[in-house]
Amino acid sequence: MRIETYTPELGQAVEALQRRYIAAQPQGSKFVPKELYEEHPALEGGQNAFCALDRDGVLTGYGALIPTPAVPDSPPDIPNTIWVHIRVDPQVGDWESIQQAIYQAILDKSLTYRQAWPGRETRLAISYPDSRHREIDFFVSQGLAPFDALLRMRRDLSEPPPELSLPPALTVRRWKMEQREEKERYLQIESAVSPQSPRSLEELEFYMRSWLGGTAISAFDRAGQIVSSVMAYWYGGQHGVTEDVFTVPGWRRLGVAKYLLADGIKYLREKGLWTAGLEVKESNQPAVRLYQALDYTIVNRDAQLALIL
Repeated sequence: MRIETYTPELGQAVEALQRRYIAAQPQGSKFVPKELYEEHPALEGGQNAFCALDRDGVLTGYGALIPTPAVPDSPPDIPNTIWVHIRVDPQVGDWESIQQAIYQAILDKSLTYRQAWPGRETRLAISYPDSRHREIDFFVSQGLAPFDALLRMRRDLSEPPPELSLPPALTVRRWKMEQREEKERYLQIESAVSPQSPRSLEELEFYMRSWLGGTAISAFDRAGQIVSSVMAYWYGGQHGVTEDVFTVPGWRRLGVAKYLLADGIKYLREKGLWTAGLEVKESNQPAVRLYQALDYTIVNRDAQLALIL
C-alpha cells in the first residue's frame, strides 16, 4: 500500500468507492462528486486529499481535510478547526491498516496548519453518523473525544409554511449575490455571527456555483445592512436545502429567522421540490426548537469528536 495525494485521474475511482461505501452504510451517507476534491479551495487542488493504493494501483480508501481557521478577531477560546473524513472500501479486508495510513497522512498535513496558525488552539475534528461504530471507535482510539453532535433535519414540502409577519423596519429580498462586493458584504456579517466556522470568498463562490438552483433570502434594516439570512437551494433530484441560517444580535427573538425560513420553504415549494433539509448543532437548542416549530423533524444524528493538536 502507498499513499498519494489526489489527482483528477483518481476521480472516477473515488466516486466508485463512494458508491460501494454508501451501499454498505446508507444511513447518513452523502455522495461527494469528484469535482469537490479538484475545485474546493480548501483542498488545494487535491493536496489536502489522500488516497490509499494497493500494489496494483487500485484505490482502497481515501480521506480529506478541510482547514477552517477561526476569524482573527474572534474570542481566543474559539479554536481553529480542521475537519476530516476518511472512507475505506468496504470490500477490502485490511480495513484498519488502510484507515490508519490515511489518518497518519492527514495528521501530518494538519500539523503543518497548526504551525502556521499561532495564537490559538487548533483541533482536528470529525462528524460521523452514530451508526458508524467502527469509524468512531477508531478515532476514539486516536485520542478524539466528543464535543457536540450534528442533527440532520427534514421537512415535507407538501404542506405550506405558516403565514408570518416581519418587524416593519425590515425588508426581505431574494438575491443571487452576483457581485463580488455583495458576497463580501454577506461574508462580513456571516463571519461576525459565526466566527467558529468562517469561509473565504472562494469557498462561498464554490458553494453557490455547485447549486443547480437557489437563492439567498436576507432581511435588511433601513440602513441596508443584513440582519438575518438563509440559503435555499438544491443540488439535484426533488430534495432542497434550507441552510446557513443566522441573525445578528439585536434582531434575535423577533421572528426574523423564522420568517426567512418560511420564505425559503415557499421558494422550494415554488420550484416543485418535495423536501427541505438542514443541519444544526445539537447544542444549539434554540435553533432546534425554531426548526421544529416549522415542522422540521430529526432524521439522523452525527457524533462530533475532536483532538487538540
